[in-house]
Order: sequence, then C-alpha cells, then structure tokens
Amino acid sequence: MKKSFNKEELTIMSFYNCDDRIKLINQLESVVENVDEVEIESEINEIVIKLKGMTDDDFKEIDFKNIIEIEEDI
Repeated sequence: MKKSFNKEELTIMSFYNCDDRIKLINQLESVVENVDEVEIESEINEIVIKLKGMTDDDFKEIDFKNIIEIEEDI
C-alpha cells in the first residue's frame, strides 16, 4: 500500500537527506525524543508510522525534488 506525504512531512524528511528508510526512521525517532512542541512531535510520529508501513521500494519512489520545486515557486 502506497503512503503519501504532505508538504510538511516531505520537508521534515528532506532535512535528514537519507536514502535509507530504516536509517531515516531511526533518526526521526531519536529526534522526536528532544522535541518540545506537541504539533511537531505528532507530525514526526505520523511520518514514522507511514515509513514503517511502506517497503524500501516504496520509499525509493518518494519524490523529494517536488518539495524543492514547490518551495522555489513561493
């Protein structure tokens, strides 16, 4: 089952510049322990849930370039 990510989720994931799904999950889980804002913590937890529910092949199909193009248009 394909998971879709919104702009905010893609932006958070792009901060880690990680091409490995498991490493990204580990990085996000370690970061969420130090986050003080509930909204950001919730967003990161949602990303982790989606990442855990997808395959490595699904992860490779995520288009991080799209988020860069959106930000350049703003």
